[in-house]
Amino acid sequence: MNDRKHVVLMCFIADPFDPIGTNRVGGGHIYLLDLARFLVQQGYKVSFITRKNHPNKPDQDSVGSYFTIYRIECGEKAEIPPDVVGHSLGCLKNSAFTLFEKLSPIHIIHSHYWISGIIATQYCNQNNIRHIHTVLSIGKVKQSLGEPKSDIDEIRIDCEEKKYKSANALILICPNEKSNLIHFFPKINRDKLYIIPNGINTNLFYPREVTPDDYFFEASNRFKEKFVPIS
Repeated sequence: MNDRKHVVLMCFIADPFDPIGTNRVGGGHIYLLDLARFLVQQGYKVSFITRKNHPNKPDQDSVGSYFTIYRIECGEKAEIPPDVVGHSLGCLKNSAFTLFEKLSPIHIIHSHYWISGIIATQYCNQNNIRHIHTVLSIGKVKQSLGEPKSDIDEIRIDCEEKKYKSANALILICPNEKSNLIHFFPKINRDKLYIIPNGINTNLFYPREVTPDDYFFEASNRFKEKFVPIS
């Protein structure tokens, strides 16, 4: 009998099996993969739910006995901008709710980014399930910085306000992100805000020993004057 508690990780803009550096993919999905592996090591069963972003990917992948990836078909089976993914919110919600009912009883849902966050908020509220949300990005901060507007912005901000209020815990990666959240959502319960920086393997990534001369040479070399002949 499997007595492991079941944790659902959910992010519709990151697939753990995407290669690093392709298209818009950075390293966020590797963090999610490592989180899933860590939870399994701690004795949990993990289901990771994402969106199918390539036609050749299977609907389901198993990584060992206690970690399964589920890919929901909504919209184009390609890597598309997060704002475009947001337009499939209804489809993603319906498909995710259907999948939840097929899974073993869920102990916690841990969502990442606003799209999965609002879906998790609605399901957790209906089924009395604990909800942890990793913020990743704040819509109001994006607006305040003058970043390009999207036709999904108002829906996003409304969803963010609902999930920030409802979630049992909100994870932020740095003090600045926490300050921004409190600034734009001053009524938020600060007792449920937790700063957990993204981990880094210091055996692989560490400062290289350099002299002050090396540092100033490298910094100034970026602004090296170039001679352009005038014809």
